Amino acid sequence: MFLLLAILSSTFIFVLFKLFPHFKINTFSAIVINYLTAGIAGFAMNNNYRALPGLFGYRWIYFAVFIGILLLATFLLIKYSTQNIGVSITTVACKMSVVIPVTFSIIYDNEQISIYKIIGILLAVLSIFLLVKRENGGQKANRTWWMVLLPLFLFVGLGVSDSLVKLIQNEYIKPEDSSFFTSSLFSFSFVASVLVGLTQKKFIKNIFSFKNIIGGILLGLANFGSLFYLLKALNYSGVDSSIVFGIVNLGIILFSVLIGFFAFAEKMLKINWAGIVMAIISILML
Repeated sequence: MFLLLAILSSTFIFVLFKLFPHFKINTFSAIVINYLTAGIAGFAMNNNYRALPGLFGYRWIYFAVFIGILLLATFLLIKYSTQNIGVSITTVACKMSVVIPVTFSIIYDNEQISIYKIIGILLAVLSIFLLVKRENGGQKANRTWWMVLLPLFLFVGLGVSDSLVKLIQNEYIKPEDSSFFTSSLFSFSFVASVLVGLTQKKFIKNIFSFKNIIGGILLGLANFGSLFYLLKALNYSGVDSSIVFGIVNLGIILFSVLIGFFAFAEKMLKINWAGIVMAIISILML
């Protein structure tokens, strides 16, 4: 159940981003409100706000600050990389980052490596390439030499943040503190996003737009759920951590592709359908 909720929460984030332009919602403003919403949701859960005075006494607090800033940085990188490098390469970099936490989990937990796990992971990696393949179109943006490093930064940034979540979950967080950690992390993301927003024109005006607030609240609830249920899955699913990361990542891609096809009439290539079949086989093997 926690695995499924983690997948559905994360998939809903992609759906919202797809809908934002249709409703003319300012994406960055929604992101700022989303972090505030996610933080409040966690502090409200189980009366976590009572622990706020002792927030900086937790051993994981500095990790939360770092990951909170890293989450915002990777989002801005995704936006910039998509505009300058392209959607396909950016998506591959994001989804391939799952290799880092999967490898880290296998080494850190000294997990038993079976032939099914090896084949499942290899099929998962291959299916990601097949699922994100799209027809080339449109004009290429002008690129400078350093722009080619953007996908690498995304690969490392997302992989490191997921690996840190795994490390902190094992070493520092009690299962009952999952929501408090999650809300603290998003609160630091909120502070960082406000500081970035203050450098932009019309930031304050956009923040108080009703539709931006609604979009941000929905995004925040989904964002909180995606990390909260991932932590719950790592704690209670009874599945190896490397498999948790693999299944959640593949599930997000699978649901996103299917929703894109059925709900938004996005064009699917034969190679994409092959990727879906391979992803299902991978999940079954894992």
